[in-house]
Amino acid sequence: MAQSNWLSADDQLELLTLGSPDTYSFEPPYQSSHKEPDLVVEPLGAKYPTIVFECGWSETSKKLIEDMRIWILGGNPEVQLVFIAKFSRLTGSRIEGYVELYGRDENCQPTLLTRKDIFPASQSDIDSEPKIRITRGQLWGSYLPKGQNGSDHFDLPVNVFRHYARECISQLGCEPA
Repeated sequence: MAQSNWLSADDQLELLTLGSPDTYSFEPPYQSSHKEPDLVVEPLGAKYPTIVFECGWSETSKKLIEDMRIWILGGNPEVQLVFIAKFSRLTGSRIEGYVELYGRDENCQPTLLTRKDIFPASQSDIDSEPKIRITRGQLWGSYLPKGQNGSDHFDLPVNVFRHYARECISQLGCEPA
């Protein structure tokens, strides 16, 4: 987002991007839950992040979905989006993975917005370079700076996930499926 100039220098100073930050406590009925996400985007002064990234290798898909629900429902209204990246070993050293993006429906319930394969990347994915759309309203939540259009959007290329995932799995001696 910053590299594309979608975010101004002032915007960048007002957004924290934190890897594995402190744990968060939640609103009822999730007040006894505590989460330590893999990455968050959080406007300065916010109680919760607006965007959360949860990555799973050993966690089951079901556990990641439960985590997403805690974020979306327990972090309402500040948590706008939750990315889930799930990776699994196939045979040998080959890894498959996908990314899902969750938000809220009109009843404030969690809903799957999109799902994209990270590995294996189909030829049509490579040719079309799929993207995941994020709006300024989702990025900032109630902290949207004055004068900015909340429906203005950024298209995050899935190749960003592929690039970082490829680096991580190569350090484990693995390769993409």
